Amino acid sequence: MAQIPAVGPPAGAAAVTAPPLRGVYLPGSWPGEGGDVDPDGVTAEAMARLMRAPLSLAAHDLACLADGEPRRGYVIYLVQSLCREPNVRVARAGDWSSFGDRTVLAKRHLWSRLPDLDRHLRYAAFAERSLPVLRRVRGEYGRSDLPLLAGIPSPLTAAAVVFGMAGLVLYRRPFRLATAREMARIQALGTDVMFQLEAPAETVALASAPAWFRPLLARVLGADICRLARMAPEGARLTVHLCLGSLNDEPAIRLRSCKPLVLLANAIARMWPGDRELVLLHLPLTTTADPARLDTGFYAPLARLRLPDGAQIAAGIVHAAQPYADQRQALRLVRAALPQQARLCVAPPCGLGRSTPHGAELAVQRAVVLAHSLSN
Repeated sequence: MAQIPAVGPPAGAAAVTAPPLRGVYLPGSWPGEGGDVDPDGVTAEAMARLMRAPLSLAAHDLACLADGEPRRGYVIYLVQSLCREPNVRVARAGDWSSFGDRTVLAKRHLWSRLPDLDRHLRYAAFAERSLPVLRRVRGEYGRSDLPLLAGIPSPLTAAAVVFGMAGLVLYRRPFRLATAREMARIQALGTDVMFQLEAPAETVALASAPAWFRPLLARVLGADICRLARMAPEGARLTVHLCLGSLNDEPAIRLRSCKPLVLLANAIARMWPGDRELVLLHLPLTTTADPARLDTGFYAPLARLRLPDGAQIAAGIVHAAQPYADQRQALRLVRAALPQQARLCVAPPCGLGRSTPHGAELAVQRAVVLAHSLSN
C-alpha cells in the first residue's frame, strides 16, 4: 500500500485563507486545444492558456479555478490506464459516445487481485502539474488568493464507471482508500487547494429511483460521500458537485423536479463531518443541453434545503443559449424558493470542458452578468 505523505505546504507556497464570497463557480475545466489523456502530455504553456481564458473573463468573480482537463475525459484516462494491467480485461468495449456505450473493465479471473489504484487515479498528478501554473498566472489578474479546484470523482462513481456493477458492489472500498491517499498528496502541495467531490453516480442513481425508495437511498448515498469527506486530510476545504452526467453534452437523466437534488443534498448535510469544511454545494438545476426551467413548481423543493452553516449554494442554471431575460427569471425563482439565509452563487450545470472555447466564453460571460444581478 502506498504511503500517505505528511501534509504541509511546500516552501514558497502562499497560505490561502477562506476566500470572500464570489459569484461564479465553475465546476470543471476549460475546453482547449489538443492535450492528451495522459496528464504528463500537457505542457505548462498549454495549461496556462487554459487557465487564462476564464481568468480573462471573470477573474474577480471566480470562487476557484479547476485544474484544467484538456481532453482527458471523465475518468476515461483511468480506464485506459487500467487496461494495461495484466490482471484486468475489457468486459465490454465502447466508444464513449454515451455512458451506456463506454468501455467497462473486469478482473481477468475471479481470483485476480485488483491492481494498485494509486498510480492509476492520477488526481495528485493533475494537481501537481496544474498548481504551479495557477500560482504563476493568477497574480496577473489580481487574484493571488484564487485556489485550485481539484476534481475528485467519488469512489462510487470511479468504481462504477470503470468496473460497472461489479465496481458498485465490490470495489468501492479500494477506490475510497486510494482516493483518500490521493487527496492527502494534493493537500501536501499547499493550502491553496479546494477539493470538489464529484457525485454523478449518486445523483443519477437517486434521480432514477422510484420516489418511494429515494429517501432511504439518499441516506445510503449521502453516507458514502460523507465517508470520503471524513477521510479527507485535516484542514481540507471541500465542495460537492452533484451531477446529472454530461458525456458529449448529453445528460444521463433529466429532472422533472429538483426534489432528488434536495434529498441528496440534505442527506449529505445531515451526515457531514463537523471537523471538515463544506465550502459549497453545486446543484445542477438544468443540464448542459437544456435551458433553465421557468416554472415555480420545479424549484419549490429548494425551500427544504438545509446546509451546514457557512456553506454556499451554486445554482447550476447558466445556459448561454437561453435568452438573458429567461435566465434572470430562473435565477429569481431559485432565490425565491431557497431559505432566506441561503448564500447563493451561479454556475453552469456541469463542467465546460466538453463545450467549445466559444461556448465556454459565452457561458462564463453570462455567469458573470447573472452573478452581478444577485446583488441588485
